[in-house]
This record gives sequence, C-alpha cells and structure tokens, in this order.
Amino acid sequence: MTYNGFCPGGTALYDNSDYDAASLVSQMVNSMGAGNLDPQQLARTTMGKQAGSAVGMTLDASIVTGGGSYADLETALQLSWLQMTMPRQDSIIFNKQRNQLLENLKTQGVDPNSVFNDSIGYITGNYNYRFAPMTAKRLNQISMKRMFDIYRERFADASGFTFVFVGDFNVDAITPLLEQYLGSLPSTPRKNITRNLDIHAPRGVLVKKIYKGTEDKASVRIMLHDDYQYTALNNLAIKALGEILEVRIIQHLREQESEVYSPGVQSAYHKLPDSRYAYMINFGCAPKNVNHLVAMVEKDMKTLAEDGPDADDLLKFKAAYEKSQETTLLDNSFWSRYLAGQVQDGENILAVLNAKKDLEQLTLASLKEAAGKYLSGKNMITFELLPEETAK
Repeated sequence: MTYNGFCPGGTALYDNSDYDAASLVSQMVNSMGAGNLDPQQLARTTMGKQAGSAVGMTLDASIVTGGGSYADLETALQLSWLQMTMPRQDSIIFNKQRNQLLENLKTQGVDPNSVFNDSIGYITGNYNYRFAPMTAKRLNQISMKRMFDIYRERFADASGFTFVFVGDFNVDAITPLLEQYLGSLPSTPRKNITRNLDIHAPRGVLVKKIYKGTEDKASVRIMLHDDYQYTALNNLAIKALGEILEVRIIQHLREQESEVYSPGVQSAYHKLPDSRYAYMINFGCAPKNVNHLVAMVEKDMKTLAEDGPDADDLLKFKAAYEKSQETTLLDNSFWSRYLAGQVQDGENILAVLNAKKDLEQLTLASLKEAAGKYLSGKNMITFELLPEETAK
C-alpha cells in the first residue's frame, strides 16, 4: 500500500535567492537519515521490512510519500513522522552530495543531450532563473542551514497536509496508526497557499537551434502550448488528438520516408496554478533532413487542425482508451496519483466514474473543433539539436 501527503506551497513560495536551497530539499533531506539515525543506522533498523518514506518539494506543493507492505505500514508512518518532526542534518553528507553535483556539472556541460534538455527547460521556462541550468557558483552558494530552515517552514507544521492512502487495507484497522503518527504531527491554524509565478513558455512561433556534439545526427522536439479551459472532456480531447497525431506522424515519417527514429507525441495538461496544455513532438534524423521532416510534421498538424480526424481515427482511439482503462483502474499507482491530483485541484474524486460517459461525448465534430484550437501552431517552439560543425 502507498500514501501521499501534500500541502499547498512549494518552491514557488521562495524568491530566487532561496530557490536553489529549496530545490535541493528533496535530495538532501532524504539522504541524511532521520531523527538520531544516520543512513546506515536507518537501513539496519528497517532491514527486512518493506517500508519507506520520502519528503520533497515541487513547484506548488510540499509532499510526503510512503508505503510498503500492509504489515509494515507502521514503520513507514514512523519514518514519515521522524522526517517531518526530527529531520537529521549532516554536514559531511551535505558536502559530499554537493561535491557529486559539482562533478556531474562537468559531464553535463559536454554531453549533447544534457545540453539540449537544459536548453529546452530554460527556454520553455521563459529564461527564468529557476529554469536555468545549475552552475558551480550557484551550488557553492547554497547554505545547509538555510535549506533546513526552508524545510522546517514547510514541514514542521503539518496543518494543511492531506494524506491519501491506497491499497488493500481495513480502514478501522489502520485508523489507530493514523491517529498516532499523523494525528500527533505539530499543527497550527496557518494559511497554506501557493504562489503563481506566471512563468510560461514564450508565445509565438520560434525556432531554437542548439549546436553540440560531433555525431552526424539531429534530435528535434516541437512544442505546442497555450492556455485552455480545464474540463474532463477537453482533457480527453487533448489526449485523443495527441495519440491520433502520433499515429499519423509515425506513418508518414517512418513508414513512408524511412528516415527517422523514435518519433512520438506526448500530451500534458494541468489546472493549477493556470490551466494550460502542451504537446511535445519528438524525433531523430540526419541533420540534412531536419527541415524536410519538420515541414511534414507541420503539414500533419495543419491537416488535423483543419479537417479533424476521420472516423477510423476516433474508433481506434476509443477502443484503445477503453482497453487501457480496464488495466489502469486496477493499478494502485494510478489511484494514488489520481486521488492526490483531484484533491489538489479541487476536483471531484468520483469523476473517473464518468470516463465512459465522457468518451461517448467525444465525437468527430467535437474533436475537429478541439484540433482547431490545440493544434493551430500559433504558439510553437521547434528545438533542434545539431552537430557543431553544421553551425559553420
């Protein structure tokens, strides 16, 4: 069984001067043990038990995750209690971890894929400090004391935390454990809020070329993004269009042209702090073919946006979606993510029961209208990783 605890307010609450310390909370705190136990002592104490706990901070939330076997739930809860009330500070581990990060920076700066990913993150973060690649100067300025001060600000007071438990268990049987370990967490009536930084990918049509490496190959990613109205039906339409577009791109780029590798389309959307969606189209090819293949992808997007999908596209999506739902609803990890997400977004946790009804409302007409919005290409960034010699 697993559990997720979350509270509004993450790294977004902190200004740039504290962001780096806040961003390392997850890695550092989890590596130092808990209470009076160093990592080795903690490992010996939990040896033979299926139990774990970890803490962390995302942009918008402070989180606690734990779980294991039903028999060892108490051990997992004990670990979470210790992490929240008695975090262990260890300057030796802190310096060791930081030195390892400094070493990693040396290789990341020369690896083409790392540079490409860092560049994409920085650009889609609209060149904000928080999305810039980490530097040795920034790492060396992080104070362990300030990092733990931030940690205590978010975790020492458990007010505002919601815990979601998923698995095969008896509610009455675990309630005493929840009362003992979660109910005893310090709590005051503070107001927990998140902070909207209003950071979004640049608008308009952009092409960003990154020249790194010597291998005669290119990687391409095309991002479509915008704001939208967050509803279950709109989310389903975004997913459907992404999968339909992927099928067409694979057919045209790989099967007809035979000049690409690993083509794919990923879709994403979120409600908070702003309702936004994005598609990321990716493929690899020879550098000389980039422009030609990008044009083919844009043509597929335009055709789908103007004409919508055909009946066969919709039938195949619905069949695949229904089949995936059958297995997804049996997966505890899905329920853990879903329930936590619904609570955080203020959405109905029973909405998943309407999945079949939502699917029935997905029609060729509604998908054509959605395609005109989501695949218009009015906000599109094309990222290209190219060999250094092609920059000459």
